[in-house]
This record gives sequence, C-alpha cells and structure tokens, in this order.
Amino acid sequence: MTDLTAVDIMIQPDPVAIARARAVNARMPLSIPAGITLDDTHLPHITMLQRYLITENLEQAYAAVTPFTGSGGTDAAFVTDPGQQISPTTKDWVETYHPNQTGANYTAHLTVGMATVVDLKAMQAETFQEFDVHPAGLAVYQLGNNGTARELLKAWPLT
Repeated sequence: MTDLTAVDIMIQPDPVAIARARAVNARMPLSIPAGITLDDTHLPHITMLQRYLITENLEQAYAAVTPFTGSGGTDAAFVTDPGQQISPTTKDWVETYHPNQTGANYTAHLTVGMATVVDLKAMQAETFQEFDVHPAGLAVYQLGNNGTARELLKAWPLT
C-alpha cells in the first residue's frame, strides 16, 4: 500500500479571528471525550478541502492536488498523540470530503472546537459578539483526529 498523508487545505485566519476562536473554544466544556482544545497544534482554520495525498508526492501535490490523491488512509496518515487511534468517522470524513463536502455542499466555517448538542444550545442562547475573519494565508496541514489541523506542511502567506 502507498503511504498516505491526511491533509487539510485551508485558509489561515488573521490573529484577531484566531484569538476570538480560542476564546469561544475556551468556553466549550470538554464534554466530548475527543473534544478539542485549541492550541499550537490544534489550530482554528477554514477548511477548503480535506484529502489523502500520496506522501512521496507531497511537493508536487501542492501545485495540483487531484493526480496525487489516494484513498484508504490509515492512522499512519494522521498526526497522533502517543497511543491515540484515529476514529473511523474522521477517516471516512477525509475519504468522502470530496464530493460530499465540496461544490454546492460546501459550508465555509471557522473551526473552534467540539461540544455536545446540549452545551452548544446553551452557548447559542447567550449573546454572541460577531467578528470578521480576514485571511492571513493559505496552508496545508496534516490532520489529526476530528479534523484538527495538527502539523504545518506548507504555507503561502498573503501579503
């Protein structure tokens, strides 16, 4: 089997949006065992595409993704913490991101974490101060569990 790397091709938000996303995340109780605390290896981002890329062709894939994609990624395609296994849901999400989450099915959103429906409904009932998100760059990150952006592979800052 060819070695694969699970990637998230994303828009990197500006520092103000990152700070706001982290503030929202800090209010989310870790009521889901696999919950996410945003930190230096779990970054807020706007996903454009998630795919498995053939590891040996990563440099070429940054220029043109489709010819370098694969399927059937295992835990080895992801960044994991010691002893961690990648959930089947996460592996399937990456496997089917295209076409299930692209085109007319695409919903742009700033990833801020995970919480139970009960916790999210409680947060939605509170006053929320809206904020703008300005792109600071584009990047490719290797994914961790639950679609987290774990390891920077390539970045293109916007100037």
